[in-house]
Amino acid sequence: YLIKSGKISINVNDREVAVLGEGEGIGEMALIEGEKRSATAILKEDSELFRLSSVDFTKLLNSYSSITIALLRTLSHRLRARIQEGA
Repeated sequence: YLIKSGKISINVNDREVAVLGEGEGIGEMALIEGEKRSATAILKEDSELFRLSSVDFTKLLNSYSSITIALLRTLSHRLRARIQEGA
C-alpha cells in the first residue's frame, strides 16, 4: 500500500515500531518476499491508501529503477534503525 493521506502505526509483537504517513509505503516486504506480513498496521487517523497487487508492484520496480532504489534506501534505513535500537 502507498499512503495518500493519514497516519498509520506499524506494530510488531504489540509494540509500535514506526508511524508512517503521506507518501510512504507499507506491506512491501510481504510483496518482495512472497510471505505473509510481518507487522500489523493500525490507523492512527482517517487515511487514504493506494493498493498495488504483487504483479503491479513487480512491474513498477522493473520499469522504474529510481523507485527500486528509493525502496532499497527505505528498507535499509528501517533495518539500520532496528539494529541501532537493539545495540
